[in-house]
Amino acid sequence: MFGLADVNSFYASCEALFRPDLRGKPVVVLSNNDGCVIARSAGYVEFQYWFIYLVSQHLLTY
Repeated sequence: MFGLADVNSFYASCEALFRPDLRGKPVVVLSNNDGCVIARSAGYVEFQYWFIYLVSQHLLTY
């Protein structure tokens, strides 16, 4: 028998729970080296680079 725990998604949920300023807002967890979204609470695509999302939303120019 195997078990899998998605602790990244749990971390995003706990962070939103203990920080009232994040409640009701989408929260993402990024990977260490390349800034890839590895878990999200809502509204973002997983396994996409964060800067690509920012550019697509016109929040960042390069």
